[in-house]
Parts: sequence; structure tokens; C-alpha cells
Amino acid sequence: MRHILVNHLGVYELVEVRATDDQGGEIFVATTDHQEIASNFVLGFLNDCFPNEKSPDECARETVTRHIQNGSLFLWKNSKGDTVSMAAKNRESRNAAAISLVYTPKELRGQGYESRIVARLTQKLLDEGKSKCNLFTDLKNPTSNSSYQKIGYRFLGESIHFDFMS
Repeated sequence: MRHILVNHLGVYELVEVRATDDQGGEIFVATTDHQEIASNFVLGFLNDCFPNEKSPDECARETVTRHIQNGSLFLWKNSKGDTVSMAAKNRESRNAAAISLVYTPKELRGQGYESRIVARLTQKLLDEGKSKCNLFTDLKNPTSNSSYQKIGYRFLGESIHFDFMS
């Protein structure tokens, strides 16, 4: 039997956000008015993280529709008023929630937008009564792994996904 490594993820957890500089930006809940930009961001996320997705356009549409209906998709607006980054909450329980779909377009990366939206969304969830938040990162991406640790996420372990074929 043959196996293929699909993804190798780091599992992180946070119970307290370290102070971050928002540099004039703000987080807001995505609505149907944001359908197009959110779909483009989710499609970019899928292309970066799941390049073998069979129907990325359809998956992006369904993902955005579901998250907008649930009020669980968030966007970051920079100090100029441009929507520059995205994150979602999911796998929510009484005491915890996961942050996912963290994405900033390639041309906007390196300016701290992902860290800001993750920090603000995490703090929002803690303020709403969650005792902790978690997220998964691609262990091949040292930038995201480092930036989340600066926010206060601590590494718990690894999640390895293999596909097995005969």
C-alpha cells in the first residue's frame, strides 16, 4: 500500500492574546455585500493550501455562503479602508473555537494583516466567553507559525494527513 502526505500541520492553542498593534485597521463580519471579495480570498486560500481541490470555484462559493449565513467569516480593513485579509471561526464549542481560513493575497503579505485579524478575532472569541482558541498551520510556513506564536498561540503538536492507495 502506497501513501501520500496530504498535509503536515501544527496544532496551536491560545488562552490569552498578547497585545498587538492594529495600526488603524479594523475587523468586521462579512455579509452578502462582501461575497465577491470573500470568494476571491477563499479561492486564493484553496489554491495556496489545497492545490489539488477538484472544484475550487464551487468550494469557495459554498464556503463563503455558509460562513456568511453563520456570521463566522471576518475581514480586515486596513487604515486606508481597503479589505486586505480574511479569517473565519469554526469548530465552535461552549468553551473553545478554532480560527481558520486565514488568508491575505500574495501582493499584500508581509504587512502583518494576518496577525492582526487573527489576534482581533481571537480576542473577540475570548471576550464572548471562550476559554481558548486553536488553529492549525502549515508547518512548512515558518512565517505564519512564528507570527501566531507572537500573538500568544502555543504549539501543542502535529496533525499529519496521509492518503493511502493500494
